[in-house]
Amino acid sequence: MKGAMIGIVGGYGSVGRYLAESLIEKTAHSVLIGGRDAGKAEALAGELGERGHWMRIDTEDRQSLDAFCCRCELVINCAGPSRVILDKVALAALRSSAHYIDAGGEEPLFDLLSGRLGDIREDGLSFVLSTGIYPGLSAIFPAYVADTQFDRVEDADLFFSFGGSRLSLNSAWDCVRAFNSYEKSVPCYEGGQLVSGKSQPRTVDLPGLSGSVYAHPTFMEEARRLAERYAMQNLHAYLVPGEATLRALIAVKGGTYTSEEDELEAARRLSEATAEDAGNPLTLYHVVMKGESGKAPCTVCGTMRYEDDSTKLVALVLEATAELVLDRETKPGVFFLEEAVAATRMMDHLKGVLSVTFDKAG
Repeated sequence: MKGAMIGIVGGYGSVGRYLAESLIEKTAHSVLIGGRDAGKAEALAGELGERGHWMRIDTEDRQSLDAFCCRCELVINCAGPSRVILDKVALAALRSSAHYIDAGGEEPLFDLLSGRLGDIREDGLSFVLSTGIYPGLSAIFPAYVADTQFDRVEDADLFFSFGGSRLSLNSAWDCVRAFNSYEKSVPCYEGGQLVSGKSQPRTVDLPGLSGSVYAHPTFMEEARRLAERYAMQNLHAYLVPGEATLRALIAVKGGTYTSEEDELEAARRLSEATAEDAGNPLTLYHVVMKGESGKAPCTVCGTMRYEDDSTKLVALVLEATAELVLDRETKPGVFFLEEAVAATRMMDHLKGVLSVTFDKAG
């Protein structure tokens, strides 16, 4: 019955499974598992108990997507690659007047949905994109630091480490497509504007990591949105990957891909590299911000740690977003995660599983 169901597309995948279990535990909704493999969907639904349901769907089959979405109040897309699926699932949710959350999506999906913004708002629906950990939580945590520690932010250095967990092939494929769409010269924010070619690698000491580590410059659109939202003068963003992952990322960034076969081969190499680096799981965000608090200059170092499988953290972010959407704490429209939800509310939802520390200096 519509109004009591949350649908998960790609529901028996690693993220989808954790998400389904979390939704059953933390909400009163039933959960509808969707995917191409009916056996896997049915098996997981059985594990979820009386509130678990399943349906065979294919993201290339509009009829099956519509039949799935019309049963749901909220549809969450965990299938991928998101840059291949694009707006197929989102438009099915819209046709069924269901809220929509996408673990990926990013700018290509946002651009496609912008033409349907009037319909989405008219139906009172919230569509939330990039609801993962990078992008997603990687914008929420800096916003949380800015909102709770500063009156005004001038400068920020953002560091993200994702060691210990293997990227799935679909996630790696999304990375390849994303890198292939970015400038080869990594941009950053300096002097209050976006500039290219000025970000350089750094060797830094980060809390919880042994010894000095190599920080590789990166820049996604969420970093630009953060800089503009807080009127920052300077913002630099860095990845802190393992050695094999770093080599694979540099190769991806330097490559040119003219076919899906080329992209898939690069994605396989990247996924294998993250497996080579896998060890003790740790997702680490470290933020160094400078600005004013109480009319006095200050510097704050904020660190957030999650010491478990990163796919679980993606699922927890999705589940928290689902609760906020269903509680009407998001506005109608199409938003990226950090625009859709208050950073303090998201961090409240996650405080039981994250370790957050601040080091503040005048």
